[in-house]
Amino acid sequence: MKNITVLFLLSVLVISLHLLSAQAGDRFLVINDLNLTPNPFSPFSNYGIREDEKGMRISFTVDTHSTFVWITARIFNAKGQLIRTLKEWEPVYGDRIMRGPDEDLYEINLWWDGYSDFNRIANNGRYILHLHVSDTEARTFSTEKVVPFALIK
Repeated sequence: MKNITVLFLLSVLVISLHLLSAQAGDRFLVINDLNLTPNPFSPFSNYGIREDEKGMRISFTVDTHSTFVWITARIFNAKGQLIRTLKEWEPVYGDRIMRGPDEDLYEINLWWDGYSDFNRIANNGRYILHLHVSDTEARTFSTEKVVPFALIK
C-alpha cells in the first residue's frame, strides 16, 4: 500500500512540475479567429476558388511551435446526431501568417460541402461544429471549440 501511495504522489509531482514549466515557458494552444463563412450557407453554392471548396469555409488560426496540428472536426445536428466527420485526428498543415519570438501563427482552412458521412445532403436546419485541436510534438496541449451555424438549401 505504501508503494502505491508513493507512486501516486510521485506521478502527481511530475504532472504538477510539467504543468508549471509549461505555464512558465510555453503558451497554451489556443484556437483564434474561428470563422464559419457563409453562415447560413447553402451546399449548392461555390464560395471557394477551387472545385473542392463548396459549401462552408471553416477558418481559424493557432499559435504553435510546430508546423502542423492534429485536428478532429465533426458536424452534429441540433439533436446531437453526428452528421459528418471532416477530420478524425489527422495532422493538418497550416499556412504561416506570422512568425513570433516564441511561436508561429498558422491559418487553417477546412470545408464542409453540406453532405453527411453517408453521402446524403444534410437537411435545412441548425448544426454544430465541434473542433478539437492538439499540438503535434507532445500532444500535451489541446483545446476545443463548439460553434452553432445554419444550413439552408
